[in-house]
Amino acid sequence: VYYENIDTVVEQYITDWLGKGYEADGLKLIANYCLKRNIKGLEGMNSIINDLYSKGIVSAQSLQDILKLKNKLIAE
Repeated sequence: VYYENIDTVVEQYITDWLGKGYEADGLKLIANYCLKRNIKGLEGMNSIINDLYSKGIVSAQSLQDILKLKNKLIAE
């Protein structure tokens, strides 16, 4: 997806995600997960992040663990 003005994207999404405690490595894991699941917009990624955050899944290690489990369940 191409965004002509990324200032809006940063303000609307990324600042919120960082405020919730997500770090660059964790956001990359989530972005890769979204791409593999054909979720191509920031709205979809935001939905995934909000779901994970509501479950207390924020650290890169916890993200890695849960996304690995989700990928395994989908593959079965």
